[in-house]
Amino acid sequence: MTQISAADAAVLAAGGIVGRAAVDITVRVLMRHAGLTAADVPPAAGYTDGRVITLAEVQAEIERRGLVVQVPTPLAAPTAGEAAAYVVPMLRLGAHLMRLHAGSKRPVESDWSNAAALTGAQAVEWLASGGNLGVNLGRSRFIVLDAEQAAATGGLMAAGFSPTVITAKSQDPTSPKRGGSHAWLAVPAGDVGDQLRSVLQVPLAGGEVDALAGVRFAVAPGSRLYEAPGYRYEFAGGGALVDPARWFIAPDWLFERDAQAPTTAASLRGVLAPRPRRDRLPDPNADRITGAVDEVAWDEWLDGDPRISMIGVDSSCGCDVFHWSASDTPRSGILHDGCAIGSGVHVFSGTLIAGWGREHGSRLQFAAWLRGVPEVELAAQFGIELRQPLTAVPVPAGFAYQEEPAAPAGAVTVGTVTAAPAEVPPTDAALDPAGSSANVTVTDAELEQVRRLRAEIGQRERRLATMTPGLARADRWARCTGVYLHGLVTALIPRSIALVPPNVVLPSRQGLTISKVMGTSVNAFAILAGPSAAGKTVTMGTAHAAIPVKGIGMITVADGTAEGICRAARNTERRTVEITATTVLVEADEFDTVAEEMGRTGSKLDGFTRKVWVGVEAGSTASDKKKNAPLPAHSTRVCMIYGAQPGAVAPLVAQAGRGTPQRFDFGLAGVVHSRDRDPLYGTVPGVAILENQARLPWWTPTGLPPGYKPPEPDEDGVTTTESGLPGYDDAEPIWVGVPPIVQEIIDAEGDRAAERAADWERARLEDEAGISGHNVMLQEKLAFGLATWDGEWNIAMEHWDAAGLLLEMRQLVYDASVIEAKIERGKVKHGEGHDRGVVQSAARAAEAETTDRVLRSTCDRILNLIDAAREEPTAAKVRKAVLKGNPRLFGAAGTVNTAYLAASLSAPQRGYAGAALGHLRSQGLITDGTEVQRRAATAPLSVVPPIGSSTPAA
Repeated sequence: MTQISAADAAVLAAGGIVGRAAVDITVRVLMRHAGLTAADVPPAAGYTDGRVITLAEVQAEIERRGLVVQVPTPLAAPTAGEAAAYVVPMLRLGAHLMRLHAGSKRPVESDWSNAAALTGAQAVEWLASGGNLGVNLGRSRFIVLDAEQAAATGGLMAAGFSPTVITAKSQDPTSPKRGGSHAWLAVPAGDVGDQLRSVLQVPLAGGEVDALAGVRFAVAPGSRLYEAPGYRYEFAGGGALVDPARWFIAPDWLFERDAQAPTTAASLRGVLAPRPRRDRLPDPNADRITGAVDEVAWDEWLDGDPRISMIGVDSSCGCDVFHWSASDTPRSGILHDGCAIGSGVHVFSGTLIAGWGREHGSRLQFAAWLRGVPEVELAAQFGIELRQPLTAVPVPAGFAYQEEPAAPAGAVTVGTVTAAPAEVPPTDAALDPAGSSANVTVTDAELEQVRRLRAEIGQRERRLATMTPGLARADRWARCTGVYLHGLVTALIPRSIALVPPNVVLPSRQGLTISKVMGTSVNAFAILAGPSAAGKTVTMGTAHAAIPVKGIGMITVADGTAEGICRAARNTERRTVEITATTVLVEADEFDTVAEEMGRTGSKLDGFTRKVWVGVEAGSTASDKKKNAPLPAHSTRVCMIYGAQPGAVAPLVAQAGRGTPQRFDFGLAGVVHSRDRDPLYGTVPGVAILENQARLPWWTPTGLPPGYKPPEPDEDGVTTTESGLPGYDDAEPIWVGVPPIVQEIIDAEGDRAAERAADWERARLEDEAGISGHNVMLQEKLAFGLATWDGEWNIAMEHWDAAGLLLEMRQLVYDASVIEAKIERGKVKHGEGHDRGVVQSAARAAEAETTDRVLRSTCDRILNLIDAAREEPTAAKVRKAVLKGNPRLFGAAGTVNTAYLAASLSAPQRGYAGAALGHLRSQGLITDGTEVQRRAATAPLSVVPPIGSSTPAA
């Protein structure tokens, strides 16, 4: 059977659930009762849906296993008397009841939040007819604390709350929400119920709680869900619907962040506190980005993602309503498309909100999350630049702009043709009059990004510490030793992977496991970034203590050449190549020597680093056999950990076009100030980072292949090997398991690889911009490293999600390092006397000429835009382009709004916009103010001497 049965379809359709949403619900119910997970269901031959398991696949797996699956029969609708027994106690508490479709949580009225409350008779009739009921929380002045599972229910009870409703799923033994409940509370007097905001997925006692309030509804007792056949929402014994004396007003500590709350419920303190309103200030750069993002159609952003299905249009705004495949409710969100609300996405599904981490956002934000890529990377694919325009440069002394007389419309120029001024980027450093320092051109936004780095990382560290058991243990080590958790985790992952033999590999990009050479190595590289004397060495020492890398065949080297690393693992000076090490951990607390080696003419370290990261054959071959340094594919585990001052990574960043820095994880290393230290500081952590290691299939006491007998130490206690170690050159592969959704993401990354293969220019530009084509592979490696901490070698979704957060943190540190590297590069150039316009007078003249050309080009462009605003025939094409891409530029009465000028200038011209505007005003060519237009000249402009001349031109 490959379709939903007629009976099932009828039940679903009665609840307004049709199409893709109906299939998703049926699949989930069937899989739960069959005891199957997504990993248990292989894709059917030719299956290309990519992200959604089909009903046919589940049924085929059930038949293959010979399972007999019993799905409970849905309960019948209550009788009128039974319905009244549900309705009356709810009305007694003041519930504003509303209609929901049968078997679902979907409201019948599209404008349910403003719909009148059902009378008692109407509610009883609807429930008895088979429909469901909901409670409009805002209009009822109710708050519902929705405990997602038994642990959360226990946490609420420990905090003094009594369950009011037992949900249908909480009674289903196959449901992950087994044991959940709803605790109903009254909104305190003085608070406006409709204006409260819900907060989802609050951690509590090992579970999660949704604090629901305001414009939200909760499913009411007596209702049934198709996803929990055989059960209905019931009154909780001892709750307010059974005993009205148990009806309580919500405590103040739910609304006040500084109030005293039960220690067991600290995470709920202030959860319903009002959010301060933020006044939106004009931001031309943000408006430019928003306009560019909204111009791209929703279909292009979503790119056919099968997790999203369109199910209709919203009656109030006319925009598409979609269903999220993992959501319980069909109406998961709205894709606004230029309506009165805007052009972003608004999400209703709690499941989707929890996954995405927000209720609404832009097209770019939503699409980047769906694709699992950074926003800046996805924006670049659509030609959208997210960076702030460059800071304006001053007008050079002696500069004066003279506009060329415009040729009459339709005239043909005969003779010489004047080419448009070349657009040359502004310089990296400006000339200091005293000649004593170099002022590097960076934007205020970039400097603020560096200043906020620790705050941004710190926020994410709190979440990171809760994502896996291993990360919780790492957090304890960080708190006991007073180091940043991010830097510690970044150092721990390569150390843990160094303990993994090299025949442990990731599946090929196609998901195949037919040959070890097709696999991808799990070799991991890390940069611990931080200023000098800020805690990099302390962090590395803590990681060393937490995960020692030692044993037969495992060596640590400080740094060196590619040949040196290879020869540390292979001895080629004997008749046959001897394997001297199967694991090489390269570790250095300063990156400077590595940078010098990468910059050395003839160095192979850069290429070697890229090769061993993926696990292909590396090393070098020489005519003298003794100088050979071969390293066969997947023969040696090579991991690297370097400490680096942010500015010192400039040589590595310079290799972005070759993909070298994209292979490194970047962590923020540092020590915590004494005022911020944890109470555990200075105590012994008392836990091991690595647990359950004996469960790993490669585990042996020696760390070498099973069956290998290590040599005995001699009388001096020294252990030596004869004829080398057995090694892993011919060892059978051990494949790392990845969740199906991860393989699907890898498949999607293959499409990006295909686009790069077909468009070399695009690939080059992406590489030069540091846009990584290795993010998915890097996330796999990070996830695998985290999995090994808990004795797992198959990646679970909790490891994948934690690795995704680490990847986000890595990008923040990398971007800040690039900014620091740019500043350092400018300082070095100045110190060496090679920066343009700093030492040589010829360079100074060239610099002035460059500034002259770009400044003239900017003045020309501004006047051209003003002519376009006045609808001059000679600027018709310019006007058309502006109206399409930057319509806010044109003000009233033929003016140009300078607040939006940057979006219509080229990248080099943006740095000169302020200087050009000021100069045009000083020359009397344009008016003052934010909105400018041409000003009629009252006198001819004077002729100025050429730049660098001291006398007027003849």
